Amino acid sequence: MTATQTGAQSAASPATAQVSYAQIVDADDPRILGMHALMSRTFDPAELDTLEVTRAELRDHPGRHLVFVAYDAHSGDVVGYATGALVSLRDSGQQQVENQVFVCGCYLDRDPRYRGHAIGERLFELRQHAARLDAERMGLRLVGYLAECSDKEGFFNRMSAKRLYVKSETEHYVELPYHQPPTHWDALGHAVGPVAGEASAPSGAPEHLMFAPPAGQPLPKTVAVTVLLQMVRGLFWYNSRENHFLTNGTSDALKRLHGTVDAFEQALETLCAQAADGQLILLSKLEREQLAAQGATFAEHHRRPKVGSGTG
Repeated sequence: MTATQTGAQSAASPATAQVSYAQIVDADDPRILGMHALMSRTFDPAELDTLEVTRAELRDHPGRHLVFVAYDAHSGDVVGYATGALVSLRDSGQQQVENQVFVCGCYLDRDPRYRGHAIGERLFELRQHAARLDAERMGLRLVGYLAECSDKEGFFNRMSAKRLYVKSETEHYVELPYHQPPTHWDALGHAVGPVAGEASAPSGAPEHLMFAPPAGQPLPKTVAVTVLLQMVRGLFWYNSRENHFLTNGTSDALKRLHGTVDAFEQALETLCAQAADGQLILLSKLEREQLAAQGATFAEHHRRPKVGSGTG
């Protein structure tokens, strides 16, 4: 993809710097190092893919992993990034839903010194556009965008992404109780931290799940439970079940890993079974405030505090 540029011509300060954008397709691109250095300032280690995982995705799955960076055109420093992947939907038997994929939003953030350049918005749009083109090229139907996101949802609402809720007959809305499974596992199927020997909570990390339509399509008011669960299964498969750390793991290790992830899926399925007409409600922060003013009540899913403001 041809790099694009925005901002003033002077590189005297981040506020007036010229910012360029590029898609990374080479696992040995040196800008990956700068991207990971910036990531480590924002994300908890347990929630962050290692440098080796990022490089392996680009090397072993060309065309699936989407990596974009924003960089200072004068210094070459990476000042923003967006990563993601085209992931297949999966049915209740963990089989791929034929020819249907979604954009899994992985990491997105920017250097706070470069505030004012709309870097996050541009990176999000570049990733969405690339995903649509890649899906079309492969003859696949792109059903939307799904990501685990931070409490700071204003950015996502501006990008047409909203949280998901089950609505009761009494105007009570319950946010989906989504937990990100551990991202690091040992050969025995135990959740571990990214540092060797460090324990990781098998309960995972509570996150807000957000949905957006494919680029260029209007945002619907609801999403079918069946489609959302197929997307979540695909997300869990991509993040945990398809785990190269367990390539040589024993059958018991794989059962242990799958059992942990199964528990997260079952919690979502239990709540989704209560959704009226099999539909989940999409709501922005403003829409929730408007409903609350009319007497609606909400049960929000609370996240664990993060180091920074990283988003999906």
